[in-house]
Amino acid sequence: RDISARRQAIEQIKRQTSRAEALVEIAKQLNSRLDLKEMLDIVCRITNQAIKSSASVIFLFDPKSNKFVDMARKFENALPQAQQNPVRMSFSRTMLDRYMPENHSTFFMQNVESFKDVPMRNFLRLLGINHLAVAPLVRNQDVIGALVCGSIKKQGFSQEDMDFLNGLAEHTMIAISNSRLFEQVRLGRERQRLLSKTNVEIQEAERRRIARELHDHLGQSL
Repeated sequence: RDISARRQAIEQIKRQTSRAEALVEIAKQLNSRLDLKEMLDIVCRITNQAIKSSASVIFLFDPKSNKFVDMARKFENALPQAQQNPVRMSFSRTMLDRYMPENHSTFFMQNVESFKDVPMRNFLRLLGINHLAVAPLVRNQDVIGALVCGSIKKQGFSQEDMDFLNGLAEHTMIAISNSRLFEQVRLGRERQRLLSKTNVEIQEAERRRIARELHDHLGQSL
């Protein structure tokens, strides 16, 4: 029994170390990239590797449709039907609020078949996904997205998985904020460039007009 307990402790330490290293790797990769889609794809891929999930999808809130729309997804080989499905998925804010804790922390939906109103229930059943883990992406107390992981295994997600997803959600939220700030700066510079170009064109047009007037006036005088 002592040996068995020691082995379990060692295995737990290894898992925690592996996930800590995964978080460090994610932070490193996200900090080196500013393209939003590329960053979200990285998060989905590493999430599946770290918690052994069958699928990971990142949803971001779209003000136009007033829904959370999937922006990145990673389905493992165990879900060939999902890889062939190009349809974008979405769900309402009301649906998320129905299950999300008040502190906006990560939550599980074990045995999704027991949830009659879970979004995309038929699609989840088709894929054989038994359990869901949802990590809200929060900025200034406002939920702007969610990282949703699915598992086809019989056993559900663990507390260790929840802790990992909480940390991952924080890194992801920082990366999204940085990407959007960079995009705002890029758009501002682009507007400034277009404005400068417009000013130059206006100045050139004014110079040509004055030149024509001087030329015509001088011709009449002569």
